[in-house]
Amino acid sequence: MTAPPPAGPAAPARRARPAARGGAVRRLLAALRRAVGHPWQLAWLWLVWMLLWARLSVLTAVGGLVVAIVVLAAFPSPPPEAAAGPGRPRPARACLVAARLLAELLPASVTIARQLFRHGRATPAAIVAVPLRTSSEVVAALIADAVSLGPGAAVIHVDRERGYFYVHALTPGGQADVDAVRARVDDLQRQVIRALGHEPVGRGPAGQDSAGQGPAGPERRR
Repeated sequence: MTAPPPAGPAAPARRARPAARGGAVRRLLAALRRAVGHPWQLAWLWLVWMLLWARLSVLTAVGGLVVAIVVLAAFPSPPPEAAAGPGRPRPARACLVAARLLAELLPASVTIARQLFRHGRATPAAIVAVPLRTSSEVVAALIADAVSLGPGAAVIHVDRERGYFYVHALTPGGQADVDAVRARVDDLQRQVIRALGHEPVGRGPAGQDSAGQGPAGPERRR
């Protein structure tokens, strides 16, 4: 008569399965808590879902909320303030930036219309290198948006490795006008950075970096 096999190793295996299931449940609950802890991202995803369906119903609204929670739980992302850095936005400075952009909109539009009327398709333009005074990708994107809001200027490239961004601008004159464009864009950049609660990096003037070097490349005119 043969002896039955020992049953010792099977008991720890059976105990390990409930422990693994309990760990998975805890991780799932933690992911759901993180998702619910980001109400703005949750609301944005829910709004996108409702716009995609283009109809308002209880089933669509509840389904969009469930989908938004699942997406945030499965693909967690840092909040925008964490991506932008430790700075705290300053509403008063942000209002000043918005007021400046609105105040410059009409004069810049008149100037650009005058140049286009005078020169037509041969309106002079330049690509101006401006030192980038932030290390945050989010802040750099907001700077590019602010610069491109006004007529006659648009950010066409951001070189974060060399610390410059390049602005295509309509300029009526020579080097003095190019320098004026660079100084104006650099001043707007500093205002945007401070409005977001940061401080500009680099101590050189517009057109020079902190070591006193010139721009990353010469301005190209056409």
